[in-house]
Amino acid sequence: MRVVTTEAMGVEIATARVHVMDVHEQVTTHEPTIKYVEKVVDWGIPKRQGKRGGGMVVGVMGAGGLSGKKVYRGMDLSEYFEVATDEEKVQFRLLAGGAAVNYVRARQFGLTHVEAMVYAKPKENSII
Repeated sequence: MRVVTTEAMGVEIATARVHVMDVHEQVTTHEPTIKYVEKVVDWGIPKRQGKRGGGMVVGVMGAGGLSGKKVYRGMDLSEYFEVATDEEKVQFRLLAGGAAVNYVRARQFGLTHVEAMVYAKPKENSII
C-alpha cells in the first residue's frame, strides 16, 4: 500500500497541473472509447394500500414507492476501478457525468490517475 504525505501529494498535484496545462489541447481533442453498462432492478409489483391498524395507516399508500422493472445506465469504469487504491476508489465515486467522461479521455490519452483527476475536475472543483 502506497502512503503519501499531504505535502508529497500537494507536490504531485502541482506537478500534474503543470503537465495537464501543457497537454490540455491534445487531451481535449482525443475521442475516448467509452463502455456503458445497464443494470435492471425488479422492484416487484405495487403493494397498493398499506395495512390499517388501530386507526393508523402503516406502509405505502397508492402510488408511493418503486414498483416494476427499472433500468439504470452508467459508464463502465471497471478497468480503472479494479487497479485503483482505496483512496482513488473514493475519488471515482465523486466523478459525475462530464467529469467521468473527461477522466476516461485523459486516461486513454495516457495520463496518470492524478493527472486525469486534475484534467477531469478543474482546480475550482478539485476533489484531490
